[in-house]
Amino acid sequence: MKQYFFERSDRADLFFAMQDGRITDFYGEVRGDIRTGDLYLARVERIQPSIEAAFVDLGDKKKAFLPLKGQEEFRIFNRTYEGRLRCGDLVLVRIETTAQKEKLPKVNACAELAGRYAVLSLKEKALHFSQKIGEKRKEELRALPIDSPYRVLLRTEASDAEDVAILSEIVELSAKMDRVLLRCEHSVGTGKICGEKGIAERLISILRRESGSCLITRNEEIYNEMIKEIKIREVKTREVKTQEVKTQEVFDSRKEEIGLLERIFLHEDEKAGVPYTVRFHLERAFSEILKERIYLSSGGTLYISETEALTVIDVNTGKAAIGKNREETFLKQNLEAAKEVAFQIRSRNLSGIIIVDFINMKFTENETILIKQVKQSLGEMTPPAVLEDITKLGLVEITRKKTGPSILTFRDDINKTILL
Repeated sequence: MKQYFFERSDRADLFFAMQDGRITDFYGEVRGDIRTGDLYLARVERIQPSIEAAFVDLGDKKKAFLPLKGQEEFRIFNRTYEGRLRCGDLVLVRIETTAQKEKLPKVNACAELAGRYAVLSLKEKALHFSQKIGEKRKEELRALPIDSPYRVLLRTEASDAEDVAILSEIVELSAKMDRVLLRCEHSVGTGKICGEKGIAERLISILRRESGSCLITRNEEIYNEMIKEIKIREVKTREVKTQEVKTQEVFDSRKEEIGLLERIFLHEDEKAGVPYTVRFHLERAFSEILKERIYLSSGGTLYISETEALTVIDVNTGKAAIGKNREETFLKQNLEAAKEVAFQIRSRNLSGIIIVDFINMKFTENETILIKQVKQSLGEMTPPAVLEDITKLGLVEITRKKTGPSILTFRDDINKTILL
């Protein structure tokens, strides 16, 4: 069973997952920070035609970078939009990437709200589908009484979802988008209009997707927050009434919410009779994930070094017995390293540019086998990491979309909150 943990330090919310004694995922979020997906009403401060971009004020002394190329029509709220952005305009923007080192947050003009089954955006009213949804299911979904003035994109998870759950979410997202526009119309200044899902909501979505998983916390505030959120959703689901929705579907959706409650646990050291860190072997797990050096079963090692510009991962033979067939040994070590590199990228939440220096091999066919393994391993995480190129020096260039700071950013929070 995969176990999810949710803790709270003085400044941040911390989420991590464990399976087979290892941390498989980590995500930290500093409370009050800008988050990817947040919607802001921003004021255009400066337009730079030479780079086809604008710099905007998000309010609260927060600035952002807005590329102009490729953007669709801007939503301006202090004048009638005439096809061109001007300094002083109040424009609705969405956080695309958060601040990275010295770089400002990047925003776009595509305001959208994402749910488990659907994504609503401020574009021309239409119904779209994920490419992974089959044609038969698409026809069934087209027949649903979807009534939204916004563009609706049905995500892959809508393929196996109950109709009542999909309709409930679209109603909820449409009402939320109405409130977003209303707030913008009545706002006289800049600021956050709508926040993306917090960790609590995202964890609930994960528990829904992974029926065999559970959530554990020793923070009573977090526990009550999770229970409250599930109960609110259960009530909203029951309130959706359309002629097409069957009573059985409503019952099944309610049953799902009740099942979630049974998979959320509050750990109390005194009642459990064993400390939290001891019961779940957290010290050993975090000790591994925070180290620069990782040992491979084949005898090789990984050295992981994060810098401001990029992350470097060096694969070494270590104490491996080379033997007579050096090429075969190096291939074996590299294949194991490829899987472990992907695991470390996911578990440490590494992103941006990642350079991997594998052990040099002589034969092209072995390099081809290695690259195939790297691509397969990188594609198994969310968001996926992408193999971009192999340099003349044999370095593998990988990129991954930033979803938040890496685990090292929260080292002090981990030590003071989880491992105390």
